Amino acid sequence: MTKPKTIFSREIKAIRKIAVSLEEDLSKVQKRTREREERVKLLYNSLEKVSLKAEVLQEISDLVGLDLDVDEVLSLIMDSILKLMKTDAGSILLLDKSGEKLTFKIAKGEKADEVKKFDIKVGEGIAGWVAENNQSVIAPHPKKDKRFKSEIAEKIGYLPYNILAAPLVLRKRVIGVVELINTLEKRCFTKEDEDLLVSINNQIAIVIENANLFSALVRKMSEKTVLSEVSKTVNSTISLDNVLDLSMRLVKQVMRVEASSLLLLDKEKNELVFQVALGKKGEAIKEIRIPVGKGIAGWVAETGEKLYIKDVNKDERFFKTADKKSGFITKSIICVPLKVKDRLIGVAQAINPIGGKEVSQDDIELFSTIGSQMAIALENASLYKDLEELFFSTISTLVATIDAKDPYTHGHSQRVMEYSVAVAEELELPKDEIKEIKLAALLHDIGKIGVDEKILRKTARLTEDEFSVIKTHPGIGADIVSHLKQLITVSPGIRHHHERYDGKGYPAGLAGEKIPLSARIIAVCDTFDAMTSDRPYRKGLETKVALLEIEKFSAVQFDKTCADAFLRSYKKGKITSGK
Repeated sequence: MTKPKTIFSREIKAIRKIAVSLEEDLSKVQKRTREREERVKLLYNSLEKVSLKAEVLQEISDLVGLDLDVDEVLSLIMDSILKLMKTDAGSILLLDKSGEKLTFKIAKGEKADEVKKFDIKVGEGIAGWVAENNQSVIAPHPKKDKRFKSEIAEKIGYLPYNILAAPLVLRKRVIGVVELINTLEKRCFTKEDEDLLVSINNQIAIVIENANLFSALVRKMSEKTVLSEVSKTVNSTISLDNVLDLSMRLVKQVMRVEASSLLLLDKEKNELVFQVALGKKGEAIKEIRIPVGKGIAGWVAETGEKLYIKDVNKDERFFKTADKKSGFITKSIICVPLKVKDRLIGVAQAINPIGGKEVSQDDIELFSTIGSQMAIALENASLYKDLEELFFSTISTLVATIDAKDPYTHGHSQRVMEYSVAVAEELELPKDEIKEIKLAALLHDIGKIGVDEKILRKTARLTEDEFSVIKTHPGIGADIVSHLKQLITVSPGIRHHHERYDGKGYPAGLAGEKIPLSARIIAVCDTFDAMTSDRPYRKGLETKVALLEIEKFSAVQFDKTCADAFLRSYKKGKITSGK
């Protein structure tokens, strides 16, 4: 009986052994299956992450090549970084020109607008440490990191629980920092994240470098354009007002400042007088005079040196009276002397760069160069003004001599000139055209030099033949001035100032718009003065009667537009002669 039992026991043991072996094999298979599943899952996640990285990096690469504003490109790049890193907030900070502080160029996420109001000193905080040491930082617990400064976070009410910061490097020089704060999954930033951000920063540095190069190119082109425009103005016009006004407008545009002004030297009083003042309170500023040696402008006038002051309130030379009187607030100023052959003419100022932008030495040199061009323009305009005054003085003397031939028309040409200028200004004609009308009006009776004095001085009414002789004077006058190059353009006004709007005048019987505008203006003014002046055979009309006559014959004898302008000028007090 024992033998069969022994045999059975052995069989049971063998079966148990096989079962244990099968369990072990099954366990191993299950473990390997789980491991494979984990590896597949990790591989899938890795592939997904790699795909996202590739997609984002391609986005960033595409953005670098787009013709967009640098701020727009950097903003889009930061959006891509936040998507890739699954991060709540991020910012791009750039070093200022002093290299002493970081300013927020781009800020994304909660409290982004608030954080832009702050600057970070190099060496302070995690971003400041990164900028100073040119090393990346992963801070999984910022509060425990000695480099972390909580002041900004506390002020804006946004506390970080993890930070990744990496330097922006251009040609081995740190130009800024990219900082990422708080992952969306509340995971810690990894070395892989750090390496990725460093590679992205290389792209960002390229964007910034390209933007700086483009900005410098635009600046150079702008400088050349401005200098070309100023030079063109100097060479194409000798009108002092046009030269100075256009030059200062170009200064305001290219220097990107809130206001610009030009002060001329009053040698007799040794004071600077505002000639041009552009910007808010410009008209109020023109009333101010600054003694040489006083204020920033006075210091520049006295020393002949150009000057840039970033904060005028910290400079004892600042003349606060000007701001008090005008209500304008000066923050910073560039001031350059205007000199011709070491002789001071005045000074020019560019005030308050827009957006508080930094002023470079190139900016100052550009302004100084423009100042030299304006000084030449001032000198040319001054010489021309002297010649013009001499010319008008000579013409006036000649006209007075001709008027003296007829004692009853003494001062007539001068008065007609004054009336004509008033009407031309009322019509808002260009300054050059007004000048031509002024000359034509002054010389309108110059042809009487060819009329017999007996006829001009006759006290009785003229005969028909005598009047025919008088009617020749417009043509004689026009022929005289047409031989002078400087007066050719005024001859039509002289020749046709006795034409009538209805075509019944002389010498050519022109009508309406065919009569030169200068002649239509002179016709009204000449008739008014003739009506209000005494003659041997009649007393002059009362002014109010003469005005009624002009109104009555408007659109008949006179151009209605010119007649109406004359009447308006009289009402405004611009025409004061008459009875």
